[in-house]
Amino acid sequence: MRVVYPHVGKFTEAMEALDSSGYPWEAVELDPSDNEAYYRLLADLWHSGEDFLVVEQDMVPPPGAIKELDECESEWCGNAYWLYGNWGVWLGTTRFRGELTRRHPDLMETIVSRDWHALDSAITNHLRLLGYPEAHWHWPAARHLVPKIFAGPGQFIQCRCGAAFGNEVFERNPLTCQECGVETWTPIPERTATDITL
Repeated sequence: MRVVYPHVGKFTEAMEALDSSGYPWEAVELDPSDNEAYYRLLADLWHSGEDFLVVEQDMVPPPGAIKELDECESEWCGNAYWLYGNWGVWLGTTRFRGELTRRHPDLMETIVSRDWHALDSAITNHLRLLGYPEAHWHWPAARHLVPKIFAGPGQFIQCRCGAAFGNEVFERNPLTCQECGVETWTPIPERTATDITL
């Protein structure tokens, strides 16, 4: 199983958890100004036909989790974590089997919303449309070092670098992150985490 740590900023705790897993892993630096860089990485991993595990930059898998995910018979699984006010398996610590990716080799090309903000929902919704109701959940939960914060009705806003924005983000667009200087457009207030993203 290939273990990949995509990042625009590195989190020591996450990397220490990967180091202690006993599995080789690779850090893949993504360009923070390219909203589709993560999509291209995942598309490459998908097309490889190999089993792969994504551990996002701000996720700390619990002890033993990577071995457990590697040994799990499910084709799509991950450690649950708290996001958008709910427990779920998004892309934070998620493993895909090569059997699944080879069975659906064109899945990534069917995704319209390739921005990193919506990629977890897009992949999940495409797999649901193909008859996979949900990823297999593993416990204990992964620890999310920079969980999305509540920034307005139904909104959780965070810069790619991990800095959080407050309620004032809806008063101006684009806003410039005070941590990294990247301009970010906030989503429209009506959008919620339950919107269908394809």
